[in-house]
Amino acid sequence: MTPKEILFSTLRRESPERTPWVPLAGVHAGALTRCPADELLTDGGRLLTALLAVNRLYRPDGQAVTYDLSLEAECLGCDLRWHPSRPPSVFSHPLADNMIVPCECTLPGPEDGRLPLVLDVTARLKSAVGGFTALIGVVCGPFTLASHLRGGALFSDLYDDPRYVRDLLDYCAKSALRLGGLLGGAGADVILVADPLAVQLSPDCFSAFLTPPLRMVFDGLRAAGLFSALSVCGDVIGLLPAMCRTGPDAVFVGEDVDLPLAKSVADRYNVCIGGNLPLNSLLLRGTPQAVLDHTAALLDAVPDRTGLILATGCDIPYGVPPENGAAPARAVRVGSRRQPASLKTRSSTHFPLL
Repeated sequence: MTPKEILFSTLRRESPERTPWVPLAGVHAGALTRCPADELLTDGGRLLTALLAVNRLYRPDGQAVTYDLSLEAECLGCDLRWHPSRPPSVFSHPLADNMIVPCECTLPGPEDGRLPLVLDVTARLKSAVGGFTALIGVVCGPFTLASHLRGGALFSDLYDDPRYVRDLLDYCAKSALRLGGLLGGAGADVILVADPLAVQLSPDCFSAFLTPPLRMVFDGLRAAGLFSALSVCGDVIGLLPAMCRTGPDAVFVGEDVDLPLAKSVADRYNVCIGGNLPLNSLLLRGTPQAVLDHTAALLDAVPDRTGLILATGCDIPYGVPPENGAAPARAVRVGSRRQPASLKTRSSTHFPLL
């Protein structure tokens, strides 16, 4: 099986020959080619070069094209602050003083903002590596996009005007579905809906406000022939049943979640689960051997790996050493701690920066 066939098989809850590996390397891709994040996300040529470096060094079964949750917000009038080592941040909110729901004619389209760049790079990456690597298009989840547009007032709106929030979330879900369709048309195989701010909702609030719009997104992506996933960072074990009920093929969780417990929840809903290598304590500050050992132990902790995707639960930090980013690929190809693949027993691998 090719790497992408291994990921596809897992997403169908079959039993491929090994666990797939999905590093969510957004701006971190730029670190591999000495490209600052602000240049990476505005220069298609440099972005493609960096993504090819991720593919070559990290041997992923699936890889993200970008992990930039400001793309849609920028198209819709939010101002951004740019940074050399992390994604741009949103600092203005066009609906902060205007409690309106934009009409559908304003939804981001293929010619808006930086979307032409992302769609072009997706198509070019598909041509270069899409025969053996699954491409993952990342879109901003409805609650996070609504917060970009409305600002902090969105949280009081949940209580003061729930109908407005539902209408705004419906609009933001349509944005996610439109961009997901565009990315799929350009060559993405999987659409990951990343909604990190949803971790601040209670399970009941999540179900009341986010289940209908997210279900619309995932039903639409499935109808378009695309795999889908939902990612919410933080301690989401209490939210996990509600996340699964939105209907994605997979949910992605971070290091705050006990992976075997989370998998047992996802299994009840016939949903795959991706996770959950620690980002800062392990990938950023650990050693390659520590990453390898942790990954092997994580795999050993899940006896039934049906539906399991080894992944970073969120965007890899810019400064992660490439040797650390490459170690999980070695671990999944060995399979468990009972068959160690110590770095000391292999010839050293060099990771030249381009």
